[in-house]
Amino acid sequence: MALSRFSPAFIFLICCAGTAVAQTIENVRASFDGKNVIITYDLGFSDPNQKFKVTLFSSHDNFGRPLSLVSGDIGQAVIVGKSNRVVWDVKNTLPGDFDGEIIFKMTASVVAAPKLILKSLQKSSFKRGQSIVLHWEGAYPSDKLNIELFKNDVLKDRIASGEQNKQSFTWQMPKKQKTGSDYQIKIYSEARPGEPAVSQNFRVKPKVPLLVKVLPFLVAGGVIAAISGGGGEGPVVVVEDDLPGPIKPN
Repeated sequence: MALSRFSPAFIFLICCAGTAVAQTIENVRASFDGKNVIITYDLGFSDPNQKFKVTLFSSHDNFGRPLSLVSGDIGQAVIVGKSNRVVWDVKNTLPGDFDGEIIFKMTASVVAAPKLILKSLQKSSFKRGQSIVLHWEGAYPSDKLNIELFKNDVLKDRIASGEQNKQSFTWQMPKKQKTGSDYQIKIYSEARPGEPAVSQNFRVKPKVPLLVKVLPFLVAGGVIAAISGGGGEGPVVVVEDDLPGPIKPN
């Protein structure tokens, strides 16, 4: 029987591997349209964000290597869901005079999420009310991320929740943020809260330096008082030249 009239019975061997938590491949079906074998299946797992490496083998080469000329929900990053679909170009894979039964073996193994890494902050200290731009890499593109502020490993603020993984975020620090050192920002996926990306320590400092706050009290009535730097001298008083002179009596 030539391949052009090929109408085989399909048998599937399912193998799930790579995790201690059970995932399932179910409702596997296949059909042949004269050129392609179309396979549909459901892939179930407790974490809907988890990605799987799905591989398809065939008995035509004794399951020697994964099938090539395949497309669809197969490869390194297959998502959990129903009615996943794989198309195998069987006409350009098997010889034209092939006549026989086809047995498929499908495997699914967990793909570890790319490690979430928070890139270095631009500076080691920031003023209250300043914008801090965060950049990171890793995690799945579909992951929802939480961003939190810590001080000495104590949670101080939840900056953002359920943020899309766009690999950047701008945090507008509150103007009344408490000053101090040993602050850190942590980012983690909601699906994997135990694997946060952590920034280096940074300091929050006042928006206006203390000296600038004090100086206005030394300026009054057109007189500027400057404290001498040494020699035990007293304050030096400089009077502006354009102060008005004494008023003459009539």
